[in-house]
Amino acid sequence: MQMNMSISLDHMHTLIIGSMTLDVLLYMQKLPATMADVNVEEQHFQIGGCAYNVFQSMRYCGQSALLLSSMGTGIYSQQLKELVQEDPNIIFEEKDAENGCCYCLIEEGGERTFLSVHGAEYHYPLKKLQQVREKSFAYVYLCGIDLEQAENTAILSWLDGVSATLFFAPGPRGILLQAAVWNSLYALHPILHINEKEAFELSGCRQREEAIQKIFALTQQLVIVTLGADGSMAYDGKQLVYVPASPCKVVDCVGAGDAHAGACLAMLNKGTSIKEMLFFANSIAALALGRHGSLHQ
Repeated sequence: MQMNMSISLDHMHTLIIGSMTLDVLLYMQKLPATMADVNVEEQHFQIGGCAYNVFQSMRYCGQSALLLSSMGTGIYSQQLKELVQEDPNIIFEEKDAENGCCYCLIEEGGERTFLSVHGAEYHYPLKKLQQVREKSFAYVYLCGIDLEQAENTAILSWLDGVSATLFFAPGPRGILLQAAVWNSLYALHPILHINEKEAFELSGCRQREEAIQKIFALTQQLVIVTLGADGSMAYDGKQLVYVPASPCKVVDCVGAGDAHAGACLAMLNKGTSIKEMLFFANSIAALALGRHGSLHQ
């Protein structure tokens, strides 16, 4: 998984940059209260991280992507290396720091709570980026949680020098990014993939249509909003498209948003209509919701 030569993207259209972490999935009836004792009903280990989940979702949808991530040291790194298989489309930058992990507490009904221990995996592989030869990739994916690391904001200057369209998923902590970071992001005219709560927080609005249109005014680019059980919607400045959710039985919400984002990227690469993109992405998110853990091929 290591390459010393320049990285070619001749046969790929998407470059995914970000964290690849160890997920510890803990299933329980409900979250414990202070000083309570709760038995965990099931425990699973798997590879997670927003960037890796999007990478796997695209693969599940039949589209190739290149994932650039970082790998550190320590017990979490060892467990992660045991789970990941050799893959020429995953490139690691070695870091002299310990990996963290993400504890995913999943209640009956599928809702999840994350307890994240951030480590080397949340630092962008900035040196590897300098090896990228811009060929045919049309999109670069980033997640907001990675931009919380101050040094990672250097990637915004790199993005300003490439022709690819930024596909940005700020996530629930994206609202915590500094205003200067958001201004730099908006200047890159990113496609935003957000949920309804994030749309309200970013726009300051409390109506779906008003929120998505206000955000478009900032990005001048396609805005995609997931609406949970109500489906999803998107706005490109000309048309506002809504598609209801695909039926599913919710087992686990971990990675469902990432699965939807990866499916949207896959459909953008295929050049489908917005309605087709949302319909397909909703169906992929439903698959992710109906299984344990995030959607992996």
